[in-house]
Amino acid sequence: MHVECNVIGKVHNSVNEQTDTDWGKVISEVVLEESLRPGLKGLEDFSHVLILTYLDQASFQREKHLFRRPQGREDMPIVGIFSQRAKDRPNPIGVTACEILTSSPP
Repeated sequence: MHVECNVIGKVHNSVNEQTDTDWGKVISEVVLEESLRPGLKGLEDFSHVLILTYLDQASFQREKHLFRRPQGREDMPIVGIFSQRAKDRPNPIGVTACEILTSSPP
């Protein structure tokens, strides 16, 4: 099966290098396409939003990433890719719940 998605916005932040840790400390700006911004009406009444992303720099290698220690930590057990949050995944799709710090009116 083939699935196609359209880009509806972009995420901007100061991250320059892929990492599996400390994402909770990153503050990002999510910029939605102008034509879709009216759809943000009412978002100011919420504390969080779910963001789906295309991980354009992800590079899944089955031999390297299918089984591994989360975050490369020696104190963690070896588990499958679907049992952890990792940057290199079979499908380069990410999802995260983000706290809304500020928002612009639609």
